[in-house]
Amino acid sequence: MNDQERQVISDIFRRLEQVANQPRDPEAERFIADKLREQPYAPYAMAQAVYVQEQALAKLQAENEHLRAELDQASRRPQAGGFLSSIFGGGSRPPGPA
Repeated sequence: MNDQERQVISDIFRRLEQVANQPRDPEAERFIADKLREQPYAPYAMAQAVYVQEQALAKLQAENEHLRAELDQASRRPQAGGFLSSIFGGGSRPPGPA
């Protein structure tokens, strides 16, 4: 395990501590406890799954922010003329020879 993985796992458990005192469904809690007794390796596998999901979400969030920045930048560019704008004097074209 590297430092980044350790940090992500620590963050997961830190968030779990924040919800420790929230009300829980007793039936669901018993069912989960039964499953954990049947599959004692489950917390490890679940931590791996959460880690992968956290990394995927972080990557998607970064991509989303990048695309939003591109969209914002594109919306600030001056609009070129439309299909018929060169015929009717609109749009931008380089000046021809005099």
